[in-house]
Amino acid sequence: MSATAALVRLDVRGITRDQVMLINVLLSVATMLTITALGAFQASLPGWVDWFPFMIALALVSGPGGFGYLFGLLMVDENDTGVREALGVTPISPARLILTRTMIATLWMSLWPLFTVAVMNSTWQALDIPPAQWLVLVLSLAVLTPVCALAIPVFAKDKVEALAVFKGITFVTLAPLVMYFIDADAWYRSVFLLIPTAWSIEAFDAFVAGKPIGYAWTAGGALYGLALLAVVVQVYRRKVYRLERGGRSGATRWRTFAGGTVLGCAVVSGLSALGVPLLQLSVGQSLAIAGGLIVAAKLLGLLAIALLGRDLVTRLRARFSRRR
Repeated sequence: MSATAALVRLDVRGITRDQVMLINVLLSVATMLTITALGAFQASLPGWVDWFPFMIALALVSGPGGFGYLFGLLMVDENDTGVREALGVTPISPARLILTRTMIATLWMSLWPLFTVAVMNSTWQALDIPPAQWLVLVLSLAVLTPVCALAIPVFAKDKVEALAVFKGITFVTLAPLVMYFIDADAWYRSVFLLIPTAWSIEAFDAFVAGKPIGYAWTAGGALYGLALLAVVVQVYRRKVYRLERGGRSGATRWRTFAGGTVLGCAVVSGLSALGVPLLQLSVGQSLAIAGGLIVAAKLLGLLAIALLGRDLVTRLRARFSRRR
C-alpha cells in the first residue's frame, strides 16, 4: 500500500470513529437535503426563490471552514493519540503528510459543492450557471479548505481549543454574507474583500447575473487563497514539525521579486500603450494585472517549496536544466 493510500485510509477511519467528525459530515448532508426539500414546496413559499442564491452562497462559503475543521481535527487528534509520533518513525516525510492532507482537502471541497449544488438546484431550477463557471468558482474556493485545516492544529492543542478556533474561522468566513443586506454602492462594502470568501461571493453573484467579470473574481480569490496557503503551510511546518524553510536571504528574495515585478509591469504597460488587443487598459490596471501575475507565480513557487520540500524542488530544477 502506498503512503498516500495509507494516509487516506487512516483519515477515513478517524472520521468514522469520531462522533464529532461524523456529526459534522451529517450536518452538511442535512443542510443539502433541507434546501432540496424546500425547493419541492416552493409553490407554497412565495418569494423564497429569490433567496435561493443566498442559500447556495451560504452553503458554498461554509464549506471550507466546516470541512477544514474536519481535517484539522484529525491532525489535532493525531497529537492527542500519539499517531503523529508514530508517523515520525515511518518513511513518510512531513512534506508528504502536508501535501497529502492538502490535496485530499482540496479535492473533497472541489467535488462536494458540485454535487450538492446539482442536487439542491434539481428542485428549485433557479440557477442557470454554465458548468465551466461552477468549476472555476468551486476550485478557487476549495483552496481555502486546507488553509482552515492547517490553521486549526497551529492554533489548537486539543479538541476543545480546536472547536474555539473553528468558531472563529466560521464567523470570519460567513461574515461576507452581510453583503447581501447592504447597498451595492456602500463604501464599506469593499472592506469585506479582506476576507477571502468575499471574493467567491462576488464571483458567484457575477455568474448569476451573467457577467464574465466573475472569472476575474475567481482568479483574485484563488490568488488570495494560495497566498494564505503558502503562509499557513510555513507556520504549520515550523510549529508542528519544527522545520525551517532555509534558502536564500530575505533581502535577496525580495530584490529578485521586486525586479521581476518592475519588469513585468513595464512589459504589460508597454503592450497596453501600444494598443495590443485585449490589453487596452490603463496604466494602473496594467500594473495591477502584471503585479498579480508575478505574485501568483511567486506564491506558486513558495507553495511548491513548502509542500514538496526545498531539496526536491532543487533536484527538479537541476534535472530540467540538464535536459535543456
